[in-house]
Parts: sequence; C-alpha cells; structure tokens
Amino acid sequence: MASPPKRPPHRWIRRAALAGGSAFAACVAMMLPAVPAHASPTKAELQAQVTALNHQIEATIEQYNGIHSQLAKDKAKQKVLTTKVNSASADSVIAQEHIGKIVRELYMSGTRTGFTTLINATSTTDLLNQMSMFDTIARTQSKDIKATLSTLSSYKDQSEKLKAVIADETKKDAELKAKTTSIKSQLVKIQDLQRQLGYTITKGVGSAHFDKAYVMPVTCPQVAGSGKGRTAALKACSLLYPIHMYGWGDAGPTKYDCSGLTMTAWKAAGITLGHYTGDQWSESKSIPKSSLRPGDLVFYNSRNHVAIYVGNGWIVQAPHTGEPIQMSHMGFEPVVSSGYRRINGT
Repeated sequence: MASPPKRPPHRWIRRAALAGGSAFAACVAMMLPAVPAHASPTKAELQAQVTALNHQIEATIEQYNGIHSQLAKDKAKQKVLTTKVNSASADSVIAQEHIGKIVRELYMSGTRTGFTTLINATSTTDLLNQMSMFDTIARTQSKDIKATLSTLSSYKDQSEKLKAVIADETKKDAELKAKTTSIKSQLVKIQDLQRQLGYTITKGVGSAHFDKAYVMPVTCPQVAGSGKGRTAALKACSLLYPIHMYGWGDAGPTKYDCSGLTMTAWKAAGITLGHYTGDQWSESKSIPKSSLRPGDLVFYNSRNHVAIYVGNGWIVQAPHTGEPIQMSHMGFEPVVSSGYRRINGT
C-alpha cells in the first residue's frame, strides 16, 4: 500500500503564501494611480494665498467705500432738494394767494366784468388802459403760477427719483456691511497663514514689532517736490512714524486703508478726494511714468489699491491688514494700465 504524500513543512507554506501575497499586492499597486505624499505648503505658496486673500478683501472694501461715499453725496442732494421743494411749494401758495387778492379787490371795486368796465369808462383811452391792465395781470400771474408749479413738479420728480436711488444704495451699503463678517473670517485666515510664514501678529498701534526702519527704510520723501504735491507727500510721510496701522474703511487718525491714506494726504494740501479708489481715479489724469513727481497716485490690483508717490521709485501705502503704513518700492506689484496719475488741476 502506497504511503500518503508528505505534507510540505509549515515554514514552506508560509513562505509560499507570503510570496503569493506580495505578488498580488504588487499587481494591485501597479493597477492603482500613484498618490503623492502630502506636503505642507511652501512659504511661497502661503504668501501667494495671503496676497490673493488681501486682493479679494481690498476689492470688497473699496466697493463699500464707493457705495458709502455715493450714499452720503446723494443724501446731501436729497436734503437740498427737500429745501427746494418746500420753497417752491411756498412760492406756489403765495402766487395763488396773490391772484385771489387781486380778484377780491376787483370784485370789491365793482370792476367785475368787461361790460361793467365798458359802461364805467370815462373815455376810450380809459377803457383801453383798464382792459390792458386786466389782460396784463391775467397773463403775468398765470405765467408766474405755471412757472412755479413747473419748478415744483420738477423738484418733486427729482426728489422721488433720488429717493429710489438712495433706497438702492442703502440696501447695497447694508449688504456690504454684512460682508464684514466674511471679511473678518478671511482676516483670521490670513493671520493664520501669516503665523505659518513666521510673521508676528500684532494688535494696536505702535507695536514694538514694527520699528522705524521697517516702515521707512529710506528718507521720505525721496525728493523735495513742489506745490500741493509736495504737501501731500510730506503728509503721507508723516504717517509712517510713529506707527499708523492699516484699518479697512478707515481714514485716520490712527488707522487708514489705501484710499483713506491718499485722501488724507491730499486733504492736507487743500484738495478733497473721495474715499474710494474709483473716485480718485476719476479725480486724476494719466501721466507717463517718467513724469512722476511727489504726490502723484499709483494704482494696483485692478484699480482697487492706490498709493502715493514720494520720489525715486518709492511709494507710501497702506498695504493690508496686520501691516502698518509703510514705504515700498513702486514695483512691489504690477501697476495697472494708465495707473500713474496726477490729481486734476495740480
């Protein structure tokens, strides 16, 4: 009787199984796509995210500044129109009361009809004079009342249209204010990214983290300049140190956003600019880069960021949250097309 086949030793079975399993795993690995190991973002990548978020926030801030500024202007117009409507209404009442008075006086004097005038006239000349007087009074008063009522109607029409505009602007203003919650969450995100970049997040004004060399690496302004531009540049330079921080929607006295800074600088020179980059673009004209002089404006980020030129390729700017007002090389970011600009009339 033949003996049963010998069973392979357990060690050999384990080796065969391991070999088979390895081969199977190798086959599966060849079939699956390669998955790269997770890598932390580089400092350059984090900085790019910081820049992108700041650009988005800056656009929202300037949109808010624009609506808020226009709303204030339209409310001022509405106030003037209300005064005009009230005045025109009073003029209309006075004019109509004046006609009533004339009619009453004519009635009391017995001069009520053309026939009475005819039989009471002492002569043809007297008749013509009296009838001419009635005609003149009628035409003049009628003309005055029509003009007054037309003016009143025009003012009321303008007022109603402006009310609709103000209602729309008020709604947009509220919507943009509501975005502050989103903006603040984005600012927190930026600060988290900045911490990863090794930045020290500071609060308040005059933090020891920023020294004079940080905000003013060279003399400010770089060239003397002249006229109102020089005055504006000197004002901007004066806000570098002691430290003044960035504050969105602010125009002093301790915090400024970009358009708030340039508005404040030019206010010192006696020129009023809007607290909105869009207004400041319209309030200035394009000039060649080679013609730049202290006080001129330089625009970035799709016209959502503005800085003031202080000579030799340097600007003073309020960059973004967490940073102070500081001097920067003009080419720190690309300048927009036609972005070198001089304030109108200077």
